[in-house]
Amino acid sequence: QKAQNTLEIHFLDVGEADAMLIVCGGHAMMIDGGDPDDSRLIHAYLKEHGISRFDYVFATHTDADHVGGLAAALEYAPADSVYCSSSEGRTRAFKSFKKYAELNGNGIKIPEAGQSFLLGSAEFTVLAPLRAAEKDNNNSTVIRMVFGETSFFFAGDMEREEENDLLASLAELTSTLLKVAHHGSSYSTSESFINAVSPRYAVISVGENDYGHPKEEVLERLNKAGARVLRTDELGHIVCRSDGKSLTFETHRSGGGTQRSQVEATDSVFSPIEAEERDYVLNKRTMIFHYPSCENVEKMSEKNKEYFTGTRDEIIERGCRPCGYCKP
Repeated sequence: QKAQNTLEIHFLDVGEADAMLIVCGGHAMMIDGGDPDDSRLIHAYLKEHGISRFDYVFATHTDADHVGGLAAALEYAPADSVYCSSSEGRTRAFKSFKKYAELNGNGIKIPEAGQSFLLGSAEFTVLAPLRAAEKDNNNSTVIRMVFGETSFFFAGDMEREEENDLLASLAELTSTLLKVAHHGSSYSTSESFINAVSPRYAVISVGENDYGHPKEEVLERLNKAGARVLRTDELGHIVCRSDGKSLTFETHRSGGGTQRSQVEATDSVFSPIEAEERDYVLNKRTMIFHYPSCENVEKMSEKNKEYFTGTRDEIIERGCRPCGYCKP
């Protein structure tokens, strides 16, 4: 059983699909479950990580690349509650998900915007959908989770229409980490939305595809906002851990269909870039901060310069934004 003071979010490498396992204080939930072809991977991952029961299972919407592996998840580990933005879907994948939700999850419930839930010592709130939309992507269940001083935004496949609804709702959107909507599609993740969420990290669940995901303009918008981008197609499974103050990341890949069992067998380990003390130059007029070597610092008048030594977190807490050129 995991300690109460740790939250783990596993972004599974399910290709051009979404699947997340979240664990806090011995409590577990899933948000989406990949394609039907990911069922064996989902089953093996849950078994390896000792998941025997879910508090909640959420399907953000009815698309097969989100509900496909949830039947396997629910067959292996029953859930106290299962949620989806709709209880009706036309695909075989959805019908299988619905069957196992009824067998092992007390049936499908429809979440409502404003509902809050506890997962151990983490709390999460359903932010959307706020109204019925014609396009299923814009009916995505959108979730924001808070754990200590860290926060996480799970965007499903929502597009501009649902983003604009959220921006107009005046709900709290700011989050440490953004799970980027719709695999980095250009129909999602607008500049105004990114600015409202203001993420330090952005995770994109994506695989080989014919759509050009993630789109270059989306990556540029995230980089401009100062978010560090992590992609499952480049890193494999991405495991984010929060101690309530900062985030650390580990990544690892499945080998031959079998999930590696040891944390030491990771390809790379990240520590939070905010924890490092660095020298910055702040433009007091624009409130944009730069590395001292940035070309924009040379163009700045001396009266607008403020020299700052500290962590990235500290300067952002002052209301400052990172330079889009030097990307401090």
